[in-house]
Amino acid sequence: MKTISILGLLVVTSLSAVNADTIFEETFNTYEKDQLLPAGAGTPWYGAPSTSGFGTYVRQDTQGYFGHGTTNRYLEASATNSVRNNGYFLSSNALPISGNLGTVGQISFQIYQPGAFTDTMGAFFDLTSGVGGNANLTWGISFSNGKIYLVQGSAAVIGGPVLATYDYQKAYTITLAFNNSLEDISYDGHTLESGGLDLWIDGELVAGNLARYVSETRPPLGAAIDSFNLKLRPADPLVSTETYSATIYIDSIKAENQISIPEPSLAGLAAAAAAALLLLRKGRRLLA
Repeated sequence: MKTISILGLLVVTSLSAVNADTIFEETFNTYEKDQLLPAGAGTPWYGAPSTSGFGTYVRQDTQGYFGHGTTNRYLEASATNSVRNNGYFLSSNALPISGNLGTVGQISFQIYQPGAFTDTMGAFFDLTSGVGGNANLTWGISFSNGKIYLVQGSAAVIGGPVLATYDYQKAYTITLAFNNSLEDISYDGHTLESGGLDLWIDGELVAGNLARYVSETRPPLGAAIDSFNLKLRPADPLVSTETYSATIYIDSIKAENQISIPEPSLAGLAAAAAAALLLLRKGRRLLA
């Protein structure tokens, strides 16, 4: 397990796309603020944007959560006082990637959790082969109250291996690099095995070669990854008499058909520059 600490600074790390095609990109800036995210025919999203107390709303980033200025817009996924029964169906919209990503690629996004969820609530992010829910899940991670979990099994469960920890009220850039091909691949001096997923947070490799979920009903190795699902829901087992609440912010979703080479974070570059300047000043004093 690795704890991510950025010294209180908002760091957004870009990924240099060398010979990579952007298959899909969503910044939410083209939608009306304080409105439900449009979904269905004529939009890149599908699924009900609001159901049973769950909603996906476009908000203006007046507080600058994501570092893109106060006119930036982002997606707020929220569930308030919603009953846990049928929680399995309280999924946000899925992303059908036009032309699909193929067997090797990456999806990146920014995430910000403003406060604690009700216990056992999670924000789940699934890579799937075939548009749909858990039935087509290939890999999945979940965010729940400061911990990032590897999703294991056929349903959303909080309590799998903890991959990293995170802070509330801080934006992170998450990159999921995947290899569903039949062969191992290498990038940036790192080997990503066949069937493996790498989790990058703010340009740092946090967990490598996470195993895909395997069962007789799952898409096999060699199948193209063509959907990215966002779900905000209680983990199994469901308790029909309880209620839950949760809110998560998402921005800057990008899907690419190759794995990019992460650049050093802005914080790292700033620290290196400061160290170099200090050495330069010491050298000048010695020469004087």
